[in-house]
Amino acid sequence: MIQVDLIRHPREKDYFIVSVVLGVIIWFFALLATLGIIIIYLGFAALTFWIMEKFFTALIFGDSVKISDRQYPEINNIVNRQCGELAIEKVPDVFIANGQGVVNAMAVRFLSKRYVILMSDLVDLMLARGQLDELAMVIGHELGHHAAGHVNIWRSLLIAPARFVPFLGTAYSRACELTCDRMGYALTGNREASQKALGYLALGSRNLASNLNIEAFMEQEKEVPPFFGFLSLIFSTHPRMTLRVAELSQFRYQ
Repeated sequence: MIQVDLIRHPREKDYFIVSVVLGVIIWFFALLATLGIIIIYLGFAALTFWIMEKFFTALIFGDSVKISDRQYPEINNIVNRQCGELAIEKVPDVFIANGQGVVNAMAVRFLSKRYVILMSDLVDLMLARGQLDELAMVIGHELGHHAAGHVNIWRSLLIAPARFVPFLGTAYSRACELTCDRMGYALTGNREASQKALGYLALGSRNLASNLNIEAFMEQEKEVPPFFGFLSLIFSTHPRMTLRVAELSQFRYQ
């Protein structure tokens, strides 16, 4: 058997050692340069988020109404109770903003602060019949985004490359929405109110909300053309509302 090391030319070893030393040095500085670029990028991103947060704070505190123990305490009590059940230690600032016809709510997070924004038209729609559970469902849904980490900046950056995989990002987003629907229901313990809250978001009418038939609304899903319904779904960040209401019919929370 030939022993390679015994016939290896002596200069090969010398050149190899020199090459290893140079290789280590070059790789070391390359990694330092890469790390430097990463640090600069993260610093720039942090500065950008900080500026965005300050602009957002200026807008939201100046043009919306903040919920507190002095401002709509019944809503504030819902927020505090739900944060306790979700183990959210730092309660997000909750605001009611002029919806100008938009029936919606959103969870927002920056580097240091968490927010929940409730559009005034949504609040009016939910409270039209004095049923706090319906509003509590929506608040619980938005707080669920915070509790589940869906709006966490670092988590979002971590999975950002996966957004380039076709349809994966929207599928993940739809799953997050279903998770938060479940949280809203679990926090209220009221399936009917939770389903109606979602149905009202689709309806958008305060005057018609009291007469909404949830069973008939869910049955509309049968009329959705399968192929085009599938296409519309895979491009959407939110499941169809008929599907979301049906999901709550099947979910059992212990």
